[in-house]
Amino acid sequence: MNRNLMTAMRTSISEVMETMFFEPIEFSEGTDGSVFFDENRKNLIVVNVKYQGPFSGDLCCFMPKDLALSLASNFLGEEVSDVSDDQAGEVVKEIVNMTAGGIFSHYDKNAVFQIGIPEIIKKTDMDDCGAEDAHFLLAETVIGRFALNLTVL
Repeated sequence: MNRNLMTAMRTSISEVMETMFFEPIEFSEGTDGSVFFDENRKNLIVVNVKYQGPFSGDLCCFMPKDLALSLASNFLGEEVSDVSDDQAGEVVKEIVNMTAGGIFSHYDKNAVFQIGIPEIIKKTDMDDCGAEDAHFLLAETVIGRFALNLTVL
């Protein structure tokens, strides 16, 4: 695991969540996420974005649907009951897009990375986003927790 990359991940997701959603973030240290996935396996919105640059891979975000709906509600200024699953998915895609851009900017301001278009995928656990080198991060907001997994090929 690359410490600088993990620090960039923490910084980026913190900035996105605090700036866009007014949600402070705490991180669960030393966890593999198995309890998180066991609790949320059937209720996850999973968004993936591929990237290329000095190294390549993908960033997966695993967000419980209830948290995604709540964040979308806050972001859109709507009641949770008025937010559709599609809108929640679009908000998670935007979180992933902004987070990916921030990760590489914080990691190396001079490196050029190309970031793909975030997509909702049918993955159910971190193993499905496996790669040679993975950086797993479990993040907790006041209203719920979610996971990020950055793979480096």
